[in-house]
Amino acid sequence: MIKPLPLDEAGIISTVLEGMLYGFSLLMFMATMYTLIAGRKYGQINFPMVVVACLLLVSSTIHIASDVKRLYSGLVRFRDTYPGGPPAWFANGSDPSFVFKNAIYTFQTALGDGVVIYRCYMVWRSIWIIILPIMMWLAVCTTGVGCVYTLSQPAADSGDIFVRRTGQWITSFYATTLACNLYATALLSYRLWTIDRNVHGSRVGRGLTKPVLTIVLDAGALYSITLIAALSCFVSKSNGQYVVLDMVTPII
Repeated sequence: MIKPLPLDEAGIISTVLEGMLYGFSLLMFMATMYTLIAGRKYGQINFPMVVVACLLLVSSTIHIASDVKRLYSGLVRFRDTYPGGPPAWFANGSDPSFVFKNAIYTFQTALGDGVVIYRCYMVWRSIWIIILPIMMWLAVCTTGVGCVYTLSQPAADSGDIFVRRTGQWITSFYATTLACNLYATALLSYRLWTIDRNVHGSRVGRGLTKPVLTIVLDAGALYSITLIAALSCFVSKSNGQYVVLDMVTPII
């Protein structure tokens, strides 16, 4: 029988992995800013994407800072004073620091899903094609707010986020953001593929559509696999979901 992962150990592992991915995301952010700004005139800069990229970095920075603070609080500050020790402290789902980091994650998820939908609109140029993704996005926002609100309400079972009171909201949130991301990425990828197929016989050189399509598919697959892992861990009531959850933020 596999021994359950203690929550204090999960906190250490998740923060270390999040820090490694955060460092990589910093490099990706600098590359993104260079691509969006370097060599372009003021009127040529895609400011919405610049703002979104900055918001994603800021939210990811706040999230990892919150995790480092939680690690210090659980393992040092309240180690000998909190009833049950560090594992019990990390298990407290209604702690303000845990609620705050989940609010940041919810905001970042909604922002990231919104970007994918925006890209769909830009390549399809049709509001009708994104009606269903927008409805999914609204479901993501609703379930995300439900998760944060439920966690913020102290209860006798606050030490177990897998109970029905919180579990139904969290499961719904994972499922809706996964569905939204998969559907929007599929729409985007299909449009890029059809564009590449239509110009294949007339273009000179390699073209840019296929490399962009590859990037879109790789990014969508990475995010989707991470969400599936988080959802699977949560449904199976594994503390590994805490590890995967903290990894999602820099991945977005």
